[in-house]
Amino acid sequence: MKITVLRSDPRLAYAARALTDLGYSVTLADPEERLDAADILLLPIPVSRDGVHISLPERPTSAVPLAEVIDRAPGRIFGGGFSAEAVAVARRGGREVTDLLAIPAFVYENAVLTAEAALGVGMRAAGYSLRALPVGVVGYGRIAAALTRRLVLLGAHVSVFARRPESRLAARGDGAEAYDLPALLTHLGGMRLLYNTVPAGLLTDTVLANLSDCAIVELASGKNNIGTPRGDTGVTVTPAPGLPGKIFPKSAGSIIAHTLDQTMQKEGT
Repeated sequence: MKITVLRSDPRLAYAARALTDLGYSVTLADPEERLDAADILLLPIPVSRDGVHISLPERPTSAVPLAEVIDRAPGRIFGGGFSAEAVAVARRGGREVTDLLAIPAFVYENAVLTAEAALGVGMRAAGYSLRALPVGVVGYGRIAAALTRRLVLLGAHVSVFARRPESRLAARGDGAEAYDLPALLTHLGGMRLLYNTVPAGLLTDTVLANLSDCAIVELASGKNNIGTPRGDTGVTVTPAPGLPGKIFPKSAGSIIAHTLDQTMQKEGT
């Protein structure tokens, strides 16, 4: 079976290598080149950051329309984070789309990589080791849970802020203290490191006013999630999107390749 992998970032380059090792015939191609000579086209994760153009991190000035790439694709497309409009374009052309971010096993593995990468990003931003460090985690989805377990194992004193009672219960079971979201206004004092995993603008200027000498690591996608800290408080914000591809491109590429392979095997292809 032939696979064309879009040349977009190191993660997909390593995915191409892993797919070759798995026995596929793999070609790396730029989005302007022929894309329909293979059976499968593998696109980036996410496929687009603005919903219009293909995501090309290594070519930030490029603006290749995603719809144009899909129109030149073979009958099967893999990628991550397809919009409803992109799926509709593919289906109108008789193409089948597989969204890796809709596959639970891939999402879990990606969350683990994100959590492991976030540990190093946080320590570097804060300037502290994690042992006995007061650390806050906002939200308790897959990434936050994986991150919290690792922070606890490394000796951090972790406080989780989550909306759902069952999430707070799970966080306590993982060794953290857990609070409802209103506690962001009362329980952040003394935090030296704070991870945000919720794209909902919870860390407002009012909340940030309770912090000092604290590094905030932004793991959530979306704009305006975090207010503007005052310059005299020692509070910093480090945006950290797409950590698996940036920190662990070989592991991230391997996960992509094996998920694609497992999907095709289940389908008997």
